[in-house]
Amino acid sequence: MLVLVNHFKSKGYSSPAVSDSKRKRQANRVRDIYKDRLNQGFEFIAIVGDLNDTPNSDPLQPLLGNELGLTDIMTHDIFTGDGRPGKEASVRTDTTGEKLVESKRDKNITKERGSRKYKTVLC
Repeated sequence: MLVLVNHFKSKGYSSPAVSDSKRKRQANRVRDIYKDRLNQGFEFIAIVGDLNDTPNSDPLQPLLGNELGLTDIMTHDIFTGDGRPGKEASVRTDTTGEKLVESKRDKNITKERGSRKYKTVLC
């Protein structure tokens, strides 16, 4: 698995238009890197980090606008969280190949059995 770790521009310290523009440029660059890595043969890629925005925001649309088929982990059917956008979670696989999704906020762990593949975005 390839993990692309990010920390996008904060919404503070400048006008909303300026910070939105910076986050959108960052999202566009991450999208380009993601596409390059797919073309290089990487099958499992996670885009993670503090993206400093909500999944439906305009600046994140280069990643979540369905062009890439990426999914916000919080909308995934095996994710258990606390209902707030942008909170911490992790996805890992145990020794039997079972996927485990853990919400760090409430310590819930959900297991997935089977061979389904997911490309996820952690926001």
